[in-house]
Amino acid sequence: MRRVAALALLVFFLAAPARADVVTGFDPALDGPRFPNTGDYASVGNCWGMALLAIDNYLRRRAGEAPSAGAVIAFPEEGHLPDQAAASAVNARATEDDLARVWAGRRPADDPAPILAALERIGRTGVPEVLAFWTPGGGHTVVVYGQRDGALLTYDPNFPGEAIAWPFDPARGLGRHPREARDPAMYADVEAVRAIPFHEHGAVAALPEVRAACDAAAPVCMDRFAPVEVAVRPGPGGLVEVTGRVGRGREVDDHGAPTSPPAYVWLAVDGQPVTSVNLDAQGRFRARLPRGTLAPGGHVRVVALSDDGRLAGFADAHRPAATTREPARGVGLARTLAEATTRAP
Repeated sequence: MRRVAALALLVFFLAAPARADVVTGFDPALDGPRFPNTGDYASVGNCWGMALLAIDNYLRRRAGEAPSAGAVIAFPEEGHLPDQAAASAVNARATEDDLARVWAGRRPADDPAPILAALERIGRTGVPEVLAFWTPGGGHTVVVYGQRDGALLTYDPNFPGEAIAWPFDPARGLGRHPREARDPAMYADVEAVRAIPFHEHGAVAALPEVRAACDAAAPVCMDRFAPVEVAVRPGPGGLVEVTGRVGRGREVDDHGAPTSPPAYVWLAVDGQPVTSVNLDAQGRFRARLPRGTLAPGGHVRVVALSDDGRLAGFADAHRPAATTREPARGVGLARTLAEATTRAP
């Protein structure tokens, strides 16, 4: 029965006018997460979670339930923490719930039937789908949201904000990926593919709960990151002293490999990165900000990273107002860091 259905789809697409378009309102610049796919403390990448989040962003925008994501911006990406945490949590759930089923359903990349079926569904429902693919270097997931001029329209978490057109022939399947020269290990010699409707992902049912928990910095979003504590207090000579400690967090990542311990922190004051300092053997740090850098009541964000640039944790605090002597304290989540992936001099 499946073979007959696939053949019918193939006949339909071959009989249709050349370059028949399948169009949705999905826009990578509006609906794709604004942070890059740098992963988190427990994973080298969150492409699956980011793909699901992007489709959910589109559906919410289409329903008028949420504003568009806007343009991609660089560190410190204020306001992106809930999305980063949600993508991480959803990625973990998708990997746990769906990986075996998706792997079992993969088809050769030169078999057009799975993608023809996906395009038929997308054209009928207007809902983009996740496209998983495998190369000799590993696996990756993107969003396919239509077809135009002989190419699939895709959003790739590795290229925030970009619309990537992947050549596709209804008789011969996928062509060479447009980014294979930039990253051959990820995109060259695609061997297999699997298109998965959005609502067939087990993690999708939990998306509202996950989003709400991440907005509130609830524990469901914290288990992938190291705990970070920070205190801010006035120092000598008008300086402001920021101290704290970064915990060890998870000992192994999603694949059972040891995680790199947090090694240093970046400090951002009122949304602007200021300095970085190393952690000592106990994970503690101390930084003195020059006079005038952090006004009374001002906001400081501490972002912890490992030596390989993976995000380890984050916390926020405020400098006490001039009328109080108590240090400000905060504990928070990990968040993304688009550009500061190496230690500042």
